[in-house]
Amino acid sequence: MMSLHEVVDLFRRLRGRRTLFLGTGNPRRGDDGAGVLLVELLAERIKEKEFYYLLVEENPENFGAEIAGFRPEVVVLIDAAKFGAETGEIRLIGEGELNSLRISTHTYSPGIFLTYLKKTLNCQIHLVGIQGDRFELDFEKQGVSRTVKERLHELVDAIHREFGPPAENP
Repeated sequence: MMSLHEVVDLFRRLRGRRTLFLGTGNPRRGDDGAGVLLVELLAERIKEKEFYYLLVEENPENFGAEIAGFRPEVVVLIDAAKFGAETGEIRLIGEGELNSLRISTHTYSPGIFLTYLKKTLNCQIHLVGIQGDRFELDFEKQGVSRTVKERLHELVDAIHREFGPPAENP
């Protein structure tokens, strides 16, 4: 089952810290677009002052300068993954799992990329994995599967309940 609690807890711990959320994946490959969709949903609903969102799709390594420009204390990479769970399960992937896990359809290694960011930016790193089901080219433009989309909305709703509405500026 999806671990909403551990991901919501991550957001709680990051509150007030300069955090960059990277949405990765290929929206033209079904559930592979889940990371991009989740970051879009977060950007719409979670308006924390220190939270920044960047859609990097399939090639986050091409955004190195832009990522560095945010001067993040924390980088959270969000991507579809294959970790043998039920479709739509969302969980934190530990640093020790980064290089052995099959993440999405990228040619880069998220472990190498995140380690690079950690060392060059002197920041904390986290990976949020979303168990997908369909990763083939989506010629019918169905997008992310209904099950995955529902789980993403559940997660964003839970985070939104935790944080409440953004504070009004006087």
